[in-house]
Order: sequence, then structure tokens, then C-alpha cells
Amino acid sequence: MLRKFVTAQFKIGSSRRNKLCAKHQRMIANTVKLARFMALMPYTRNQTVRS
Repeated sequence: MLRKFVTAQFKIGSSRRNKLCAKHQRMIANTVKLARFMALMPYTRNQTVRS
């Protein structure tokens, strides 16, 4: 669900691109950062899991 709020390089999209107000953009940014911390989303495009 959060993939639509990030770019192809997994950067957080701007509020204009996401069509969100400032309050909801901050909520999305915090949620994406939390998902990255919990390893649910990659930090970068080239980040892979190595065994």
C-alpha cells in the first residue's frame, strides 16, 4: 500500500506528486520511515537480501 507514495528509487514522493496536504504528507513520511526500520520496505532500489 505504501509503494504508491514512493518513487521508483524508493524515495518518499513530494506532496504534489502524492496529492496530499501537509498533515497527511507528514503521516505518510513517518509511516514509510517506520516501515523501512521494520524491514518491510527497502531503503534503496538496489538493496537486496543476501543469504
